[in-house]
Amino acid sequence: MKLLGESAGIEIQGSIKLQLSKIVAEYLKQHPYQSLNQLAQKSDVSFTSLRRLVHSSTQEGELSPHFVLNLCSYLFKEKQLHKLIDRTHGVLRDFLSKHYGKYI
Repeated sequence: MKLLGESAGIEIQGSIKLQLSKIVAEYLKQHPYQSLNQLAQKSDVSFTSLRRLVHSSTQEGELSPHFVLNLCSYLFKEKQLHKLIDRTHGVLRDFLSKHYGKYI
């Protein structure tokens, strides 16, 4: 049973990465003159982590809750946590609620 839980966690994490990478790709498509480095600086996330998210074909590693929060907050232009969670969907909303729901 423990192995099932671990694999489910990896699958959920992968879905978060997929969802976030699609959001970042759409943002960069709408802002063609903005680089990944600029996005990383403006959203206060690590450039290396952002590059791995966007360019990695593997789903290795986990995303830090702070990375997800900071990136989503910038991309959705929302600083209030409860409003940010309301604007997200699916596993991304579940992830933010799990890690930050107790602060609302």
